[in-house]
Amino acid sequence: PGVMGREDEKSPVASLALSDNGGDLKVSPISYSKVAELCVRCLEFPNAARSTLCAMTVPAGEGEESWEPLLAKVTADTRSFPGGELLNQHYLAVRVGGSAALG
Repeated sequence: PGVMGREDEKSPVASLALSDNGGDLKVSPISYSKVAELCVRCLEFPNAARSTLCAMTVPAGEGEESWEPLLAKVTADTRSFPGGELLNQHYLAVRVGGSAALG
């Protein structure tokens, strides 16, 4: 998600946007409740399994009012994402950084 925060009544009205297969969307504000709603709604769409999603808001009228029509179009990932080698680099960085921090 983009810039997550609490919903604010003073915020401009926005529509929902969703990209699958690890696609990108322009970073925009989105509320915690909208992200939580997306997580729950994904459970109702088997086609969303094994899909990397990007969720944002767009100006009113450019997206959808609910997640359902967007989730209906989601497909499983087809592109390759970094695997175990990235996680192993993270573990190494934590060990080295942790040791340096502890002196």
